[in-house]
Amino acid sequence: MQPRERDRVRKALFWQGFGMMGAGCYVHPSADLAAAFDALMVEGLSGALKKLMPMVAAESRFGPCASDQDMVSRAWNLGQLGKAYLGFCKLYEPILESLRADRKTSASPQQALLLRILLIHDYRRLLLRDPELPAVLAPQNWPGQRARLLCRELYLRLLPASEAFLDDYMRLADRSTPTALPALSQRFRAEDLLAETAE
Repeated sequence: MQPRERDRVRKALFWQGFGMMGAGCYVHPSADLAAAFDALMVEGLSGALKKLMPMVAAESRFGPCASDQDMVSRAWNLGQLGKAYLGFCKLYEPILESLRADRKTSASPQQALLLRILLIHDYRRLLLRDPELPAVLAPQNWPGQRARLLCRELYLRLLPASEAFLDDYMRLADRSTPTALPALSQRFRAEDLLAETAE
């Protein structure tokens, strides 16, 4: 693989949450390889797929081998990602506090839609880089959970007003408003149910 192609593969896998263990070895605790390969193809790297050798690792303990924590600290820059999560919280927590403080003066429908778009865009950029490690491997007081709960609550508070704006201004050619898919009301709810079940 040429250096430029290797760098493009590294960046594409980084945005899929992969960490790097040495030169050319990428790791992920629970990767969906089909989705990762699809992402490479979208980036115009289908030719690189033939040069990759996906492997599934099993836990093995032989003498003084590196621990899981050692592997995590080598593969991912969780300090940098943690700072990005904290920056997300610093930006959006005042907005949530404002909405919590006075239910009468909520965001206008247009503001709610714009906030909802920005919120999901910013959160998704973090989530794509997050390997979503099991709690036992994540750093103590990992801010990813704080950001997830913040995003969930703010999104659900913005949803009714932002949908009202879409209903008023985004109509089909026949002037009708399409019905929202059931998945819309389940966003974040199914994820929380799984998290509660796991705990």
